[in-house]
Amino acid sequence: MAYVSEYGDGASWVRGRILGKGRFGSVFRATLKNPTSQQLPAVMAVKSSINSYSSTLRHEKQIMNCLKGSSYIIQCYGAEITVGFVPVYNLLLEYGSGGTLSDRIYESCRLSEDEVKEYTRSLLRGLYDIHSHGYVHCDLKPGNILLVPGKDFFTAKIGDFGLSKKGNKNKRRGCSWRGTHMYLSPESVKGYEQEAASDIWALGCVVLEMLTKKRPWKGTKEEILKRIVEGIELPEIPDWISEDAREFVMLNLFREGAWEEVEC
Repeated sequence: MAYVSEYGDGASWVRGRILGKGRFGSVFRATLKNPTSQQLPAVMAVKSSINSYSSTLRHEKQIMNCLKGSSYIIQCYGAEITVGFVPVYNLLLEYGSGGTLSDRIYESCRLSEDEVKEYTRSLLRGLYDIHSHGYVHCDLKPGNILLVPGKDFFTAKIGDFGLSKKGNKNKRRGCSWRGTHMYLSPESVKGYEQEAASDIWALGCVVLEMLTKKRPWKGTKEEILKRIVEGIELPEIPDWISEDAREFVMLNLFREGAWEEVEC
């Protein structure tokens, strides 16, 4: 494989097929050279970037180290430099064998509300851990949520902290937004500092997408941003979803966080 020779293998692991590619790095499936080793899982996800362009991955590692131990956050086992054609910085990550939540939404029939409820419960707990440590994720979306097998079902775990930042209670204006336009809150698009409330808005969009198997907004990027910032309308919430699900989505989209009213 071209990527294998270009990026190289680790001291104790072998790089396998590519799982995905983003702005800040490529993610590979990796297996241990000695599967009986107790130091690392037998199968991992390895996120790699050319070392001279790895500042975002290093930032991501710092945040993930702070969140180590959370059952609802993809775990980071460390970092390693490999040498292929050039030095490469690698994050060694927990492997989500169930793929992304986006895969689950669009490669199956519409999810049942019971399944949506399980994933949402995990995401709420993951966001609670992130916010409790003073961070804001800033890019919560189905493609950044991994499904990891548990005892009876898959657990939805939050990953990809490349755009995450420390929270700032001062509502400064003049900030450029981070993340994916489809999931941005109105205050983010208006140029205010992204805070925990913006993650809650994104969660509402993700839950709606799980329920409907449709993106929360239709139109071009410019049209969507205009509709979000004007605040005249919300993403369409169909009448056929249950009253509880409808109320939960509305709660996330109308309110700036409502932890006291949401049961985890």
